[in-house]
Parts: sequence; structure tokens; C-alpha cells
Amino acid sequence: MNEVMQHELGHILGMSGSTMPYWRNALKGGKPYTPRPLVAQDVVCISGMTQSIYMPSQDTIRSGVTKSYGGSRYFEIVTPTVRNVIANQFNCHPEGRDAMIGARLDPNEYYNCIGSHLSSRYYGTETMVSRNMPWLQSITAVSLALFEDTGWYKANYTASSGVYNPSSFGYGAGCQFLSDECIVNGGEIPTYGKDTFCNEMTTSSSIKCDVTHRRGAKCDLVDYNTNPANQIYPYTPESRIPDKPSTAEEQHFTNTALGSFIRFDSNYCSTYAAPTSFTFDQKGKRTGPKYMECSSSDSTPNDAYSFETFGNTDSICLDTVGEINRPLCLSMECIQDEGTVTVAVSVEGEEVICESDGQILDLPGKDIQIKCPKVEVLCPQYFCPANCSGRGVCRHGVVNGCVCNDPNDESPHCENSPVVSSSESLPSIDVEEEETILEDVVETINELDLVDTITEIVNEFPPIQEDTLTSPTGANIFDTTLSSSSPTEASKLVNNMPSSASIITLNCLLMLFIESMIFMF
Repeated sequence: MNEVMQHELGHILGMSGSTMPYWRNALKGGKPYTPRPLVAQDVVCISGMTQSIYMPSQDTIRSGVTKSYGGSRYFEIVTPTVRNVIANQFNCHPEGRDAMIGARLDPNEYYNCIGSHLSSRYYGTETMVSRNMPWLQSITAVSLALFEDTGWYKANYTASSGVYNPSSFGYGAGCQFLSDECIVNGGEIPTYGKDTFCNEMTTSSSIKCDVTHRRGAKCDLVDYNTNPANQIYPYTPESRIPDKPSTAEEQHFTNTALGSFIRFDSNYCSTYAAPTSFTFDQKGKRTGPKYMECSSSDSTPNDAYSFETFGNTDSICLDTVGEINRPLCLSMECIQDEGTVTVAVSVEGEEVICESDGQILDLPGKDIQIKCPKVEVLCPQYFCPANCSGRGVCRHGVVNGCVCNDPNDESPHCENSPVVSSSESLPSIDVEEEETILEDVVETINELDLVDTITEIVNEFPPIQEDTLTSPTGANIFDTTLSSSSPTEASKLVNNMPSSASIITLNCLLMLFIESMIFMF
């Protein structure tokens, strides 16, 4: 399933400012987070304008003002699983409700009051950011936690490597990555941002590995006075967003005309995201960006060494030290032995071992040195897979680092623990309350006109064959589809819908992030 379809299905399944008032708390028997009946209220939106909307409760969405960036307004999702996954993703575990962190929403959605996308500044490699960003994007534990917390789904955190492996964007960087500026002192990269941000001008930038360590790219820092048009993501003249930073929030450098060419989508924070070159048509017109993609043999640079590996799934990007002006693509393997994890890098049949983060190694028989990335980023499955599923606390840098909420849970990612920090059974839901929930879903679908939207998307794609619905391990992803203590009650939602809606809903469930979610009541 391509990234665009995954993204749009995410909106249909609940990631929308307009559907958040309808989310339900599975930890409290499916009771609505936002009290019923819904009452419209005046809300100061991200844009600063006031709108009358159904505002989600503070158990779903919280607003705030940044302590940096000139005090900008933001909204963030603070439901339980999301909050726990985010704390593990960034290694930020503040104490107390007032210090609560959540999934920050995109602050640039002028067409939506509170936001319907994750902020690219913090979640650049996530599928549910507002734009197809210049990094490899995937569904991770952050996205799945969000859907779990709508109250209608149970996530399968082992369904794919993209989910099992946490995003590398800001991974383990600490609370300052979330609260402080990406560039400090007019142009310096702070310690917490060294694995993500950069301060080299694109025109003179060296090529470095991007945050995913799957491709080489240049720093995307440009001067808007000489580069007014976004080369990769052009905006229309009628865009309501200025083309260059105009507020204190967006001006990170002493020269206030400097910033990322991705502009407001990344809060003007520069990263290694600029292409190494471009593709051109027969008339010499630039047609698109070109990166040094380690997993693609088509992106092999002209100056590639014979010992480099392009086109393999185990090929990663490794920065070099010295006179070489670009990183290398080499095959690697994670090795676990007696409580330690190392990375073996292969060079023409010989191996060098990365034993610590930032270690400098000589390649055998070559006058070249490489710099070892964080082992946690390259081999997350051995540390805190799936960010402990939001059901435990991640001890960053520790092998098998998930401390599960249930002390008897021995799974590596705490799949058998509750979201709450207790092994007590969660409250059950009675039949009367269940019927109310199901009726509310049908009402919500009709009220938001989701059937027509889903129909348009489903009609764009051919039916999925049953034998394709398997996880990487070969297990059918719908072994526990529509699991419920009462199958009759569980079928009410489909039975109460128009027949066309029933078919569309089931089709969407079949396509739903291919393997990653289980619909539940």
C-alpha cells in the first residue's frame, strides 16, 4: 500500500480534528472522552482566529503555548497510549499532569481549527504528517497508538518492521527536542538535535546520511532572498503561508532569511533532506529530486566504490570521516551476544564491528573511515521495539529495555500488558452501553458523510486477494478480526449501515494499513 493511501485511510479511521470529539476511552469501558451531548463552543484556533466547533475534551486534546519560538499556540493529542508511546520515542518522562507530553499537531493548518496531521517538526518520518516529506515515511507505533486511542481499534505492533522499529526522528533525544528550538544561538545545532538538524547551506553542503540512515542527502538550508521558490515543494501564489520566515517562531538564524527549503512544513528547521542531484527531461528542465538511496540500485552515484552495496534491504548509509565528501552505502547486520548489541558492517567479505555510538572505524584495506550511528537506531528491535507498545517504559540504551506495566509480561514489546500502569483487569462494558456506542458510530459516519469519502477511495483500487493478507511471518492478519465477547453485538455496526456502506467498511478494514490494525468493539 502506498504512502498516500495509508495517509488518507488514516483520516477516514479517525485522525481528524472533526472526528476527535467522537473518540472513546477503551480503558473506561468505551465511554466517550468528550461528554455527551456534544455542544459547540468558541475556540481560538491555531491560526489565532476563533471558530465555533465541537471541541474534544482535555483528555483528548490539550492546547498550549511554546516556551520558545516566541510563544506559538499548539494543540497535542494526550490520550493514554499516545502519551506513553511519545514518552518512549523521545525518552521524555516528565512527572505530573501539567508536564504531560502528547503528539503535537501541525501548527500550520489554517483550514482546520485544531489540526488533523502530526507535526513534521517532530514526526517527519510518520505517515500521518501533513505532506509527503523528503524522508522515507512509514506507519510506526505513534500512528498505531493514535488509532488505538480512538477506542475502535486494537493495534498489532508486530505486524511489520515499520511499526516494530521506532521512528529515528528525534529518537531518544530527550524532552528538549520537544520543547526547545531546533537551532540555537543564531545558528548552532543543540546537542539534542545533532542527529536530526543541520546548519550547512545547501549550495555548499556536504552529503550526509539523513535521519533514517537509508539515504544520503544535503542540508536543506537556503537563503530565501536568493532562493524564493521551493525547488521540491512549490507553493501556489495564492498560498496563505508566507514563502519565507516572518515570525520569531520561524527565524532560527541570525540571518532571518535562512531556513529549510521545506519551509513551514518543518517549522523552517533545516535537516539533511535536500537531494544530492536532480533528474531532467530531454529539454533540460528539472523534473524531480534525486537522492543517494542505499536500497535502490538506480540511485548508485557515478563515483560509487566497487565495495559499496546498493539495492539491498540490509544496505545502510554510513557517514565518513576525512576528505570523502559523501557517505557510503554498506551492508550491515545486527548481532546480539550476551546482553550486548553490535553492528557488523561488511566490506568485500570482511567485517568491521560498531561497538559504540559515534565510534570511528577504519575500513579494511581502504584509506577510508566511517562513523558508527546509534546502535539503537539501526537495531531497535533489540532495545525498545514498537516503543514498548505504550504499555511500558523504555530504558534507552539498554538491551531488552522495555519495563512492562505488567511485571509478568515477558514479551519484548509489552504486548501482554495493559496501557495503565497496573495489571488489574480493565472494566468491562455492558450490553446497553455497547448498543449506545454502536449507534453513536453509525450516527458519526452519517453525520461526517464518511461513506461517500470511503467509496471514492475504495473505487480507486482493485480488490485485495485473501492470500495477500499476511504479515512478514506468514500469519493471517485477520485471525482475530472483529473479536468480541458477543459476535451478534459486534455485527450490529455493519448490519445497521446501508448495504453499500457495509461492503465499503469491510474493504477498508482489509486494506487498513495492511496488517497493522484489528477492528474491535
